[in-house]
Amino acid sequence: MPSPGSITDRSYRLALAKEIAREQGTTYKRVLRLYYRYLAQGVLTSPKNCGGRESRPEFDWAIKTFYFSAKKFSLQACVVLIKLDEMKDTGDGSGDGPGDNTGDNTGDTPTEITRSPFAFQDNENVQQMMNRLNAEAPKYYEGYLTNGKPITEENIQAMLAEAEKGMPSKTKWDTSNFYKYGTKALSGYTIHYACGAYAGALSDYIFGKDAPVTRHQNFEDIKIGDVIWIKDSSIGDAHAVFVTALHTSSVDSYEYTDGNNGGRVWWGWQDYVGDWSATKKIETYVYSRY
Repeated sequence: MPSPGSITDRSYRLALAKEIAREQGTTYKRVLRLYYRYLAQGVLTSPKNCGGRESRPEFDWAIKTFYFSAKKFSLQACVVLIKLDEMKDTGDGSGDGPGDNTGDNTGDTPTEITRSPFAFQDNENVQQMMNRLNAEAPKYYEGYLTNGKPITEENIQAMLAEAEKGMPSKTKWDTSNFYKYGTKALSGYTIHYACGAYAGALSDYIFGKDAPVTRHQNFEDIKIGDVIWIKDSSIGDAHAVFVTALHTSSVDSYEYTDGNNGGRVWWGWQDYVGDWSATKKIETYVYSRY
């Protein structure tokens, strides 16, 4: 089947395969199977133990994954699926595609790990602490936390419980340069101090420094793990908090942890959206990584 039309035109390819099958006294499916083997390997048959054949693992993988495993043979579909898989593959062995040389879907999800504590070590400042913690975290996977578990309220709260052990209430966290941190958690990479650095650092610790962020003002859609940048210019209020629980005492209530609240870290504070002034509702934003 030497004609280029046999690659691009399914009807022509099928008709030609049937013609060859009649001439050779075999089935057209066997002809097609040999043809695709030739496309993948460059040969129709290979003498045993002869060696010397050029290895083309990416073709072998593609035909095995997208052609022979299909319910209905389609070379065009095979090519499309290969391209789609190449777009999602990372090339570092973690994605499912030629980059991991497996083609067995083992790279579709991250491996679960135990995170180091959200805590200072050896007199490091916030930026140094987060450089260390971010370096140990796996690359960003959509829908997963940095410990490799899916994004659920239960899994986030489990990480928060561990974070509270490492950074308990009354831990010092003030406005000094020691407590500054560059993060994307509040839309776009920005260096934050005090409360912003705390909320951003905790968000990166849980979701990953490269996790995308959505900014909104739908206060009925606040989620555990969101950062709320509270602002009310009428009273000079500006403060970032990290949501740890929802509806603890009423439908509009949420619990949070924050830094630089009197120069300290605190857990278990509660707020009510229904008590916010009109100005606060206009000027406050939610930053979500769901």
